Amino acid sequence: MDTINPQRAGLATAITATGLYAACAIVLFSVPRSVATAMYNGFFHGMDVSGLVRPGIAWGPTLLGITGFFVVGWLLGAGFAVVYNWLGKE
Repeated sequence: MDTINPQRAGLATAITATGLYAACAIVLFSVPRSVATAMYNGFFHGMDVSGLVRPGIAWGPTLLGITGFFVVGWLLGAGFAVVYNWLGKE
């Protein structure tokens, strides 16, 4: 059974998670609040998220969120690889 490099898996997951977060932020920056709310309501199977969508987005919290997603994504990817490799030991 092949092994997965934890650093590479962590980086791949971190980049993917950060890209998804950035895409979400771009949507919030570029469309009216009503459009963003309708789209996110669809993502959550009709749950009303209108109280969660802010009227405006600030750069500080967005950059903090991107950083957080990168760190958590790296930890998840590396952790997955470690567990995968551990389960594959013979």
